[in-house]
Amino acid sequence: MAPISVTAQYADPLLSRFFMSDEEVSQLNVGLQIVKAFYDRQTTNDDSLNYFRRRNARWIEMLLWFKGQQRMAEFLDFLNVADANKSFINVDTEQTRVAPQLVGTLIESMAKSTTYACVEATDVESEDAKKKMLQDALFRMHEIETIKAAQEHSGLELEPPGAFVPNSYEAAVVHFELEDKLPKEIRLEKVIKGVQDEISFDRVANRKTLFYLSAVNLTAGRIEKQAGGRYTVRIAVPTNLIYDFFMNDCGDYEVKKIGEFYNMKVSEFRARFGVSAENPNGLPERKIFDLARMTGMRNVGTFNYAWNYQWSETLYNANRPYDDASILVLDCSIFVGTDQYYVSKKDSYGRENITKKKGVPYQSIDRNGYPVAQDKPEDVEIIKTQKARWMRGIYAPYGATMCYWGEDDYQIQEFYAPGRVLCPWTVVVPNNDGDYVPSLLERLIEPLREYQVTKMKRKVLIAQVRNAGFTIDVESARNIDLGNGDTIEWDEVLRIFLNTGIQVYSSKGVDPLQREAPPLAAPPPDESIQKIIGLTEVIQECLKEMRELVGVPPYRDGSQVGDRTANALAENQNAASYNVTDFIINYNNEFWEKVWYKMCLLHWQDFVREEPESSDDMINFRFRVGVKIKSSEYERQLMEADIQRYSQALDANGKPLLSPKDAMMLRQIDNYKLRCMYLDAVVEENRQRAIQDSQRLQAQNAQVQQAAADKNAQNEMQLEAQKDQRAGQIKRDELTGKKELEIINGIFLVASRTPTGDLPVWLQPLAQAAIANVMMPIVAENQQMQQGLQMVGQAQMNMQQMAQNGGTPPGTVPQLPPPNGQGQPQLPPPQPQMQ
Repeated sequence: MAPISVTAQYADPLLSRFFMSDEEVSQLNVGLQIVKAFYDRQTTNDDSLNYFRRRNARWIEMLLWFKGQQRMAEFLDFLNVADANKSFINVDTEQTRVAPQLVGTLIESMAKSTTYACVEATDVESEDAKKKMLQDALFRMHEIETIKAAQEHSGLELEPPGAFVPNSYEAAVVHFELEDKLPKEIRLEKVIKGVQDEISFDRVANRKTLFYLSAVNLTAGRIEKQAGGRYTVRIAVPTNLIYDFFMNDCGDYEVKKIGEFYNMKVSEFRARFGVSAENPNGLPERKIFDLARMTGMRNVGTFNYAWNYQWSETLYNANRPYDDASILVLDCSIFVGTDQYYVSKKDSYGRENITKKKGVPYQSIDRNGYPVAQDKPEDVEIIKTQKARWMRGIYAPYGATMCYWGEDDYQIQEFYAPGRVLCPWTVVVPNNDGDYVPSLLERLIEPLREYQVTKMKRKVLIAQVRNAGFTIDVESARNIDLGNGDTIEWDEVLRIFLNTGIQVYSSKGVDPLQREAPPLAAPPPDESIQKIIGLTEVIQECLKEMRELVGVPPYRDGSQVGDRTANALAENQNAASYNVTDFIINYNNEFWEKVWYKMCLLHWQDFVREEPESSDDMINFRFRVGVKIKSSEYERQLMEADIQRYSQALDANGKPLLSPKDAMMLRQIDNYKLRCMYLDAVVEENRQRAIQDSQRLQAQNAQVQQAAADKNAQNEMQLEAQKDQRAGQIKRDELTGKKELEIINGIFLVASRTPTGDLPVWLQPLAQAAIANVMMPIVAENQQMQQGLQMVGQAQMNMQQMAQNGGTPPGTVPQLPPPNGQGQPQLPPPQPQMQ
């Protein structure tokens, strides 16, 4: 039996790509066959939503509803309105835009939670380094005094400046889990942060992925390599995305063919794929012109030339007005696996030598293209492996032209499985089961249609509503004869009815025996108002149903929240509504985790290639990437509660632990972790400052009290000394007075005993001295009395002179003694004179 050819067995290019050599799979015509087969299979089947063509039409229709631009022609049949009689009915065909409000509220509420990437090392060396850092911190905590003493004794820095010293084991664990990072972890996190800033992650990219997951239940993105070895992320438009079958939610290791349609400007297309010195085999200018013409895009830029569908070498040699047109291309990634063969053979020394072979070893091809096996030596072993890689193709479908085919700019090698190559695309389909899965917002389509039809019918009824009016019986309309010769004209009867509502009529007509009805009567009741009220209730029920289906209660968008609505009720409604939408946030985080993980792998490969022996040991670095969520609104509420609590808590001096300036600074910090750290530092600083101020005040009070006690003791000692001195002086004065009294009594006694009354000569000096001592205080007191009398007389003379002059005389008024309560100066009391 003749051997079967691989090419004959697998005529489908999508299958034969796994059985080609490197040279075959790299050929441009082979890439054209593979990509064209992929394109045809996805765009020709319009029976299933699992293929691009029908799925694209459905998604475009849904997106029109979500933007409020739905097609209104489909609703004309519900109103029995055709093109022929459209002018006979008053109907407003403006689209309702309740869907954009619900969608915008939903996306904005989910995007309020800030996400950030976290790189965590998982290799043994990194984990050992973290354990050592934790042990060093615990050692510093227990031996801080010993370390300080050793540093003071030796004069050397035994610990790095600013080394972390925890207060407890739990504080150390929390610090190294949340705050402290290895340098290589920080390096990759900075890379991710730079890409996020470049793509405007918080304001644009993250909201896009949330919208696509909610609207079409799919989001996808591709990592693009830029100049200088930089990488970025391009979010795909789901309506332009084609992909093959896969079962899991994230498409990992299942997606083998994926691509996106987009328009490329002719100028950019020429720079990348046109003929140039770097690309001599590029597309000629006429081919580029034909692709732009077949794409059918008119130029809308600065050039105003009319489109010429005929190529002209002279006309378009210099002036190219079609540069502003676009060419539709399919940018796709195709997974290929080529077999590689190695021959293992041992030499004479028993060492194994492995040699790579281009084709299948010991096999040849006959003239008919069939492989023919050859004899293989017994000591030779054939080793077969498969080289897996991703090829990139750019295909212009409207011209069936392959613009580029080659190996992708990068291959993402996973360090846990070196032979596995990850897809440059990341695709997420929530709740995927291999079949088409309706999205969250697709639930709105049915109630939205009902809502639109009901509103249009209500508009028709509103247009048909007329004033109540009345009917006039022209047979009974006549002038009224009052019987007294007066007549009321019919015009006057009508005016009375219109102005007052009173109808004047005669029940006797031409025939007096037949009673006539009033000529003015009310028309049949109009039921339009009741119908409008009923349709309004239906509209409200439709809106309520839509809110329940997508989890947007009135409290979530604030449309029906009154002034007295309980805060707890609104919070409970919002919390319950997130049960409907939380799976969108979870899958969105899963998508970005995959993207950032691949981004870190690419940078890790570049680090290892450029810095194989770096100090960070990047070659042995293993990591995992996670996306963590921090709810900005919830964190703001927590921080406000902390600010209020610490603003009311008092320190040791009775002042708030948090000042208004500190609260203002806290509200300006965006990072919640930094806010908490700043709050803790400020509160602790204010508490310590208050304790120090309290201790200083207590010390000052103690010093003042001690000084006062010392002063009191000193004053008491001085008083005691003065008392002792005064008591001694009094005792001495008493002794002196007693002695003088005894001397004087003795002198008088001696004088009384002498016949003449004269003192002896020897006693006269003593008598004179004793009497002089007694008289000296009396003389001094008399002199003081005379001076006081002179001062009083002088004062009275001055007062009399001032009274005569009517004013105060110039000069200084003498100081008078204080009054004695009677308006007179207080004079010294008279002293008794010695007789």
